Amino acid sequence: MPGPHLFNIVYPDDGHQDLAVYFYAGDILAMETDILVISAFQGSYHPVGGTLFGQLASRYRFYVPENELERISEHLVRLPVRPEDGLPCKTILIVEMNHSLGSSRDIMLRTFSELGRHLPHLLRPNDRRISFPLLGTGSQQLPRETAAIELLRLTSTLTGTSLREIRIFAYDFESIGLLNTNIDRHLNRPRAQSTDQALLHAIHHDIQNIPQDLVAPILEEVQQYLQLITVPELSIVPAAMVGRRIAEQITMLLILRHELHVQAPATLEARISALTPLLLSDLYPRYTLSYLRLLQSIGNAAAHITSHPLTGNDIIAVGVAIIRLVQIIEPQHHDSS
Repeated sequence: MPGPHLFNIVYPDDGHQDLAVYFYAGDILAMETDILVISAFQGSYHPVGGTLFGQLASRYRFYVPENELERISEHLVRLPVRPEDGLPCKTILIVEMNHSLGSSRDIMLRTFSELGRHLPHLLRPNDRRISFPLLGTGSQQLPRETAAIELLRLTSTLTGTSLREIRIFAYDFESIGLLNTNIDRHLNRPRAQSTDQALLHAIHHDIQNIPQDLVAPILEEVQQYLQLITVPELSIVPAAMVGRRIAEQITMLLILRHELHVQAPATLEARISALTPLLLSDLYPRYTLSYLRLLQSIGNAAAHITSHPLTGNDIIAVGVAIIRLVQIIEPQHHDSS
């Protein structure tokens, strides 16, 4: 199946970007992680086709060594992974369910609560990434949107830990629109009522055609933006926040290039202020400052409730800013100081 496709981002710690929740559609085993969470019926870890245990067996010839399991709580079991296993994770955390306890929804909600209580204490100092499937949406038949929202609630227990990336995977691409709508509704985010798809397509095409060596300093963020704008029911807030992140990366690049000093905390506002005399000189196109301010303004609107909610046009503006600003990080400008 296609590689994982990013379709939403949430920052659970009041907008601070130390910890981010990334929603992907696609193969959970295609991205390396520190902790891989798997759901299973209690005591049943057989490599059945269509399950993650089945995929671990077919791809890696990995079968659960039951003598190495460590029971953490009633429904949580930890399995350390050895380097020679060749798995894309260091630890497997198994979330067990038992049909005899009640309805699937009730079981899962109790299990999510149990997971939230224990997980912060299971993290090792070097654990930075954890990957979840939409727990309970297989044989347990929990609705995808319910599982996504419950996992999103659970992430609030992981702020202030060693984690920097929480990844939540929906297996199929068909569910992206429904999940985006429900995630944004849960977070009271503005929705893009009417976005010009032709313009978005043109922006996507133009950015993709920029040589990768020119966007290398902001490649990760640019790729995130491109994935976010090409999904059903586009979520505009994460695309706007990625735009602000691009402004942060570019301003830091320019500050290092010109050896400027910015007093801590080096906020985006402080960086732009320090750069303003240079950006208004003949060293850079006059639009540079305007586009950085544009990304800052749209990013601020995404991070905070404002009287001017974002629209799809703002996300198009982010794309235009990316196309124009990438010109100032071209190699021929590196000696301008």
